[in-house]
Amino acid sequence: MTISPPGLATWFIQQIRAFKWTAIDDLGCGAGWYGMLFRIHNIAGMDKSVVVGMDLHVDDVAFGNWYDVIERMDINDIYVHVFDKDADCIALMEVIEHLAKEQGDALLDRIAASNAWCIMSTPVIDTVGNHPGAKPGLAHLHAWTPAEIKEHVQVIIQDVIRCPVYHTTHWCAVVKGLPRRKD
Repeated sequence: MTISPPGLATWFIQQIRAFKWTAIDDLGCGAGWYGMLFRIHNIAGMDKSVVVGMDLHVDDVAFGNWYDVIERMDINDIYVHVFDKDADCIALMEVIEHLAKEQGDALLDRIAASNAWCIMSTPVIDTVGNHPGAKPGLAHLHAWTPAEIKEHVQVIIQDVIRCPVYHTTHWCAVVKGLPRRKD
């Protein structure tokens, strides 16, 4: 089970409180870490919030009891998901790097077309490939840059979180799916 870097979890909590979201679609929810954090820290309170999780490895969702619904979904097909109209926000925390460039572009275009809020993070990496012992579907397929993401959605807030414990750096953003005209 992977637990997110501590600084990333703190940043996530700050954003869900600041934006006052009460319902979230957690795409590629993994162990369920962000769904749990959302349920505990959102402004509506634990009993009034809605958390929907989607992941290929639903048996590994250790924090699944914090979700209202968990759906099995292959990360390679995640870009075809029809976003829940009741969700205030789509979470893509440490997910987009697991998509090929074309699939990630399609997902970001879907977010832009939906006019949805999205909270996301991706590690700042310059290589792609499997992690040692990683399950199928967990390889990093594309090293996303902020510029590539900004081609699709409007960035409202962005930050860089460095995690000395894991020796990683992560680009984090709250983006709004405002369709942008491409020249």
